[in-house]
Amino acid sequence: MSSFVTPPYSPVADRFVDGTSIAPSISPISCASSFSSTTSRYDRWTRVFELALKSVVHITTNVHVNFDTHTAGQTTATGFVVDAENGIILSNRHVMTCAPATHRARFENTESVRLMPWYYDPVFDFAFFKYNPKDLRTATPEAIRLVPEKAVEGLEIRVISCDAGQPISVSAGTIADTRKRPACAHCCFDYHEFNTFYCVAAAGTSGGSSGAPVLDIEGDAVALNVGGISKTQQSLFLPLHRIVKTLDALRQGTMPMRGTLQTMFQFEPNEFLIKAGLPLKDIYMMHPALATNKGMLRVDSIVPESPVSGKLMVGDYVFAADSQPVLDFEAILDVLDGCVGKSVMLSVFRDSALMSIAVPVTDLYRVTPSKLLRIGTGCSESRASTVFCDVSYVTATTIQVPLKGVLVCGANTLFSSAGINRGSIITSVNGTEIKDLAAFEAVLLGISPGTGMMLEYLAWNRIESPKIAIVPALPDIYVYDVMQRDPQSGYWSTKTIRTQTNSQKNIAPQEAVPVTLQKRIGDNIVFVVPTNGDAPILYDTQVEVRTLVPLDDLDPSHEQILNIDALFPKDRPNHVTQAFICDPKGNLCGMWVVHANSGIDSSHERIVFGVDIAQTLPVIERLKNKQPVHPKSLNVEFSRISLMNACVYGLSNKRASEFSRAVPHTRSVYVVCRAPGSSSGEHDLRVNDIVLKINSRWIDSVSVLSTFYDDSSIELLVCRGGKELLLRPTLLSVSSEPLRKLVHWLGMCIEPYSGLNHKQRKWPSEGVCIAKTNLSSPSGCIHGPQLITHINGRPVRNMDDLVIAIRSTHTAEHSLFVDKLVGGHITVADPVPGSLVTIKTLNRSGISQDTIIETDELNYPSSCLELPQDSMSKWVWKSI
Repeated sequence: MSSFVTPPYSPVADRFVDGTSIAPSISPISCASSFSSTTSRYDRWTRVFELALKSVVHITTNVHVNFDTHTAGQTTATGFVVDAENGIILSNRHVMTCAPATHRARFENTESVRLMPWYYDPVFDFAFFKYNPKDLRTATPEAIRLVPEKAVEGLEIRVISCDAGQPISVSAGTIADTRKRPACAHCCFDYHEFNTFYCVAAAGTSGGSSGAPVLDIEGDAVALNVGGISKTQQSLFLPLHRIVKTLDALRQGTMPMRGTLQTMFQFEPNEFLIKAGLPLKDIYMMHPALATNKGMLRVDSIVPESPVSGKLMVGDYVFAADSQPVLDFEAILDVLDGCVGKSVMLSVFRDSALMSIAVPVTDLYRVTPSKLLRIGTGCSESRASTVFCDVSYVTATTIQVPLKGVLVCGANTLFSSAGINRGSIITSVNGTEIKDLAAFEAVLLGISPGTGMMLEYLAWNRIESPKIAIVPALPDIYVYDVMQRDPQSGYWSTKTIRTQTNSQKNIAPQEAVPVTLQKRIGDNIVFVVPTNGDAPILYDTQVEVRTLVPLDDLDPSHEQILNIDALFPKDRPNHVTQAFICDPKGNLCGMWVVHANSGIDSSHERIVFGVDIAQTLPVIERLKNKQPVHPKSLNVEFSRISLMNACVYGLSNKRASEFSRAVPHTRSVYVVCRAPGSSSGEHDLRVNDIVLKINSRWIDSVSVLSTFYDDSSIELLVCRGGKELLLRPTLLSVSSEPLRKLVHWLGMCIEPYSGLNHKQRKWPSEGVCIAKTNLSSPSGCIHGPQLITHINGRPVRNMDDLVIAIRSTHTAEHSLFVDKLVGGHITVADPVPGSLVTIKTLNRSGISQDTIIETDELNYPSSCLELPQDSMSKWVWKSI
């Protein structure tokens, strides 16, 4: 049985002159003709798809440092080749980002090349990448032609993209509107564009399709996909007029001129103009071209304290610039781009009057930052540093602030705890006004080591009310790095302007602590006294004692809280992070603890509780008597179960009654919830063992089972499977040696591992552990804490082996590349220094796996932090 595809409805051929519909006559000849037409149309779209398949690329972006409106992280998007001979790819600005980042493009045959961030527009959402065509071995991309004139309402289009991370995706639609006005963002963190129109089609594109070509049936790109409207099928496309002009200038080796009035315009339709009382007849007589236009530009906002402030006013209608009619955004931008550094005469309508105003045109590149200051430990982890840059034109327009001060792009704990978070704008330091990043650098370098800072700043959501913050003295280990973008290549170079200082810290004498130690805390009223702020705030509350069960599943990247009785005050103040607990007489009863648990399902939980001071008294007494502290542990974890459940486990009713009489204030006992998988002796504890006594003493607190400080053996009475046993378990020594070395390599924070619970992890007793990885770094594919055993086949047993293995991966081209980058001589043919390394790791289950990583010595240089043996407070930063 044969079938055919019904031809699409033609709104022109199937209607009478008066607009009523007709039913087309059906005949064998007309059916055959329609089938042939549909088949031909299908073949044409097939050819378009085959062309796009070769030219559309999947782009992966790894942003390494927060900068301006962009945050560190990893994204995937789309791009397409517009010049195959010179290796030019068009995509979105928010795909490239203006931050330090690395980009890779994957072609149809999964061949991957590194991209050079060649150019991005200061405002509009388009950017050009470059790649070396000689790097392609088998891929043969063809250039997609840019034809902006074809973008008309009613045009059938296809969006060929890597939608949702897929290798290829096709979305169909019809352009319904070519003058869609963009919505403005409400947060300075988000990049958005303005002073442009969008084309709109119900194509239903989503994440990953940014930067995709919008193709017609002839295979020409008529627009650039930039995003969509949430909760709808509407996709937004950027017209190509500005993109074509920019590409032509770049091909000729010149930087396209970009001018601005530091003003945001809105396009208002004619019906709005009539209501506003504009003398349209008089305007049309002066500029007849405006008579067929559908609206006019209105001044929507002006950057405060800009050169046009006081000249242009919000609400002005602009209908001409230098005697040229302003039909749309593109018309006024063409005039501004040709008058950078000069003045332009605008014809405007204001307060029922026509007038001409001369306004200066600012170079848009001068108000687009390309430099940042990073303050931190020098490691590549984004949250370990605080990043500053000049206030950009996009940010100033969004939140309506002057183009002065420095923007906080990312804040670490030192600044965020003082109230300075991402999006804050610092206006003064210690009473000195901050106009730009250069002034901020000069003030910071002039501050004496060990001295804090008083900052005046604006929060992005409270611009109208300046705030004051006190930032404590920056740690000696902090370094100041200045990163500068090379305008020719788009790569970033790094220069350290301040290394470690040698300030001396004052140690408070023991007499300065006005509290005494309580040996036990009861159920009486206690006070939680915060230590941050000018005056203590007392919280009068009751205390509940509970055994804390950790969620971190032996995660070595977190401090382990095992076998501890936590104090949970009722109505506890969760916002307090630094405090101590005392009784009504002022005696110290406990310390306030904030712990971030990490679950096995990657969930995070912030736990706030107190720790009974009695659990630390043995250590304090030994230190006071100048005795060595050698802690030991049972190497198991305990949890509480009720006496009723303990009887289910096998505890006899007789023992349960004896325990109730001996420990009347509790109705629960302790059971082993986690222990080494393989028992090393018959006296070792096992999972589900109920521990009743230690050295003939009934156990009423887990603290008596947590840590031991003398060499005497212990005897435990346990119930195992309904039988009572006397065990003398072997105590495992816990290393009290402080952490003295950290290595930062390829985005990984690596520390020595001498695990108390190595048997439970099925790891060796010693080694080096990956404590944390940066998602946007080359090591972002390594998840969770893992133990490094080999690098390129070289065994890694300790930190010294690790440093030797890292040095063997370094390339000799790194210093040469940096010199060329600083000199501005980098081309797309210069490969970024790096090499492939194979890292063998062990995961939590003891399973070995190999990971191949390409090093990035430009963005992730190898470094280490060391604490010398003769120092207990000063860390030293070194380059590997």
